[in-house]
This record gives sequence, structure tokens and C-alpha cells, in this order.
Amino acid sequence: AGNEGISATIGAAGTIEYVNALGVVDGEIVITTDGVDSNDADMILTLTPSTAAGQAAVDWTLSGSACSSVATTAGRGINCTPGS
Repeated sequence: AGNEGISATIGAAGTIEYVNALGVVDGEIVITTDGVDSNDADMILTLTPSTAAGQAAVDWTLSGSACSSVATTAGRGINCTPGS
């Protein structure tokens, strides 16, 4: 089993538009998009789960080269900063 009740691995059947690869490693979901940054490198987004004691919901932290805060995404990334 992975972390926070997320499966350690997933099986991929079918396709997801704009996604080249999707995987789960120890509960983290890693998405490789078909977008590239200004260095022609794959834009990757990682979703990391966490919970607080007594909290029923899962919080997700987004990070990676697909975040718009990364200098090489030039407006192609997504907002990975909560509340902004």
C-alpha cells in the first residue's frame, strides 16, 4: 500500500488527453504532460497527499516543472500555489 490510503501503484487502461504518463509512487501521483518547457523538457506535475490528525479530508500539495512558478514554463504551467 502507498501513503495516506493511496494505492502504491495504478494500472493504466486507456488514454488521458494531454498526458503522456501517469504513475503512483508511495501515494504520490506523478503526471507527465505532453507539454514541454522552454528547454524542450517534459512538464511534470506531482500531487503529494497529506492528512492532519482528526482530519477526514486529504490535502494535496502540487509541485514539479509543470507549475507556473517554474521559470521555464513561460505561462504554460498551472498554478500550484494555494489561494493565489
